[in-house]
Amino acid sequence: MTVLMKHTIYKGLLSMNDQSRPMERIDITSKVYGKFDQNSMNLFLNKEKIGRILFTNEGNHYEFSDGFEFDQDRIFRYERAMEKNGRYVEDCDLGWC
Repeated sequence: MTVLMKHTIYKGLLSMNDQSRPMERIDITSKVYGKFDQNSMNLFLNKEKIGRILFTNEGNHYEFSDGFEFDQDRIFRYERAMEKNGRYVEDCDLGWC
């Protein structure tokens, strides 16, 4: 897990496979839920643990798996942007469309 403090930008994305497509930052805050565990709260997305919040006397510490970020009280997931096909149909020269 990567330790991230509040309001930092996640920069560990260079290990992703397809470097040619840009990264997309998706707000997943409403889909994340937490479960308390002593002095921390484990954070989950679709039953997968994505991070935790540690509660200490010095304040909260945020830890997230690679590809996730906590920024301005929101939780984000980074993923490669999908390629968009510019045409509605292809091969119209074959006469089927």
